[in-house]
Amino acid sequence: MRTLSPSHKDFVRLEDLIKKLKTSGRAGEYDLLVEHLQTACAYELGAMPIEEEHNLLMALTAAEEVSDEALRSEIQETIGALRRNTVSEPAGQHVPQVHDLAANYGAPSSNLKDYFHGSDSASFGIFYPKKHVVAVFGLPEQAEIARQALLASGFRIWETIAVPGGEVEKMLEEIKANRTLWDALMVEVSRVLDTEIGLVDKYGHWARAGAGFLLAYSATEEDTKAVAEILKPLNPLAMHWFTASYIQHLLPTG
Repeated sequence: MRTLSPSHKDFVRLEDLIKKLKTSGRAGEYDLLVEHLQTACAYELGAMPIEEEHNLLMALTAAEEVSDEALRSEIQETIGALRRNTVSEPAGQHVPQVHDLAANYGAPSSNLKDYFHGSDSASFGIFYPKKHVVAVFGLPEQAEIARQALLASGFRIWETIAVPGGEVEKMLEEIKANRTLWDALMVEVSRVLDTEIGLVDKYGHWARAGAGFLLAYSATEEDTKAVAEILKPLNPLAMHWFTASYIQHLLPTG
């Protein structure tokens, strides 16, 4: 395994390159390249070297399609400077698996309101996160491990979040205290299926018991199946997909 330690100068150079590509006026041609570079920046800031390296390699591949030879050379040199600062681990060094990731990458993200800020895909003010899979785990650390598994599979860091049950409990209590929001939640859930009203109570029970919650953006059934395949081996207590018209249970129970 290799870790990245780019200098401040190299990182600023990468940020400048991203700005240059975004303002080049070549709409569409550089979208994928910019996405990989921006994601690499985000992983550097989040101290996630494996994912950063992966996105830099994908950016190099995307750069081969840049028609401007001088710009293509600049991109390759910038990425090369970043990757030259990698340090190889000694032979036989332990390579972390998914169960090591939570410890390596720090505490779980825990701000649901910031996660959904400005989103039009979730009515999260009443805890009905449309176009999201919600998975419940026995402990917050397990939810973070699941989040890292999704990141390793290609999810971007802004598409998934792991939070402790205390935050979910607090949000549900705030909703209950606000009669308008609580009535809106009951209408939303009962409109989907009458029996799903109890799901909110189950979430509250799990939250009070110290569970961890994982939310992952999932707009299509195909995406949802892929998420479920990744998460099921991690033994969630429950897993649901929230759509505009129904809530799908992704496990036999829960």
